[in-house]
Amino acid sequence: MPAEAPDVPYAAGYEDDPETGLPMNPSKVRLPSSVKLIADTGPNFGIDVARLKPEHASVVAAAWKNYQAILGGGRPECDPAPFAPSDGGTQTYFCDGYNITRVHSLAGSAEAPGYEYGPSLDFLNGQRIERLKLYTDAELAKLTGPAP
Repeated sequence: MPAEAPDVPYAAGYEDDPETGLPMNPSKVRLPSSVKLIADTGPNFGIDVARLKPEHASVVAAAWKNYQAILGGGRPECDPAPFAPSDGGTQTYFCDGYNITRVHSLAGSAEAPGYEYGPSLDFLNGQRIERLKLYTDAELAKLTGPAP
C-alpha cells in the first residue's frame, strides 16, 4: 500500500481561504471600500486616481494596465497564483492589491463552439469587474497567438 502524500502548502507566505481551502493573495495592500469601479471602458476604470493615496493610485493604475493587457491577448505582469483551475486555460494571477484572472475556457454550443476569453478583476475590497467575450477558434488564435 503506497504511503499517503504529505500535506504540503502551496507556497510559503500564503494563507488558505477557510471557505475554499485555496491559497489567498498574500498582498497586504487593500483599496478602501470607498473606491468604486465605474466602468471598464475608461482609463483606470473611471476611478479618479488623483484623489487616492499614492499607494492606492498605483494599485488602480497597475490593475488597469494588466486588464488592458489581457483584453489585447497578453498576460498580466504578476505572478501566477499557486493553483490551477481545472479548465486548462484559465489562469489567476496574484498582484499587489488585487487578483486578476485571464479567463480562457470552452464555451458556445456544439453547433457554434468557441472560447470565452477576457479579464476578471477582483480588487480584494468587494469590487469586481470583468469583460468576457465569445471567440471562435480562429478569432482567439489571432488575438492570443498559438496556445501556450
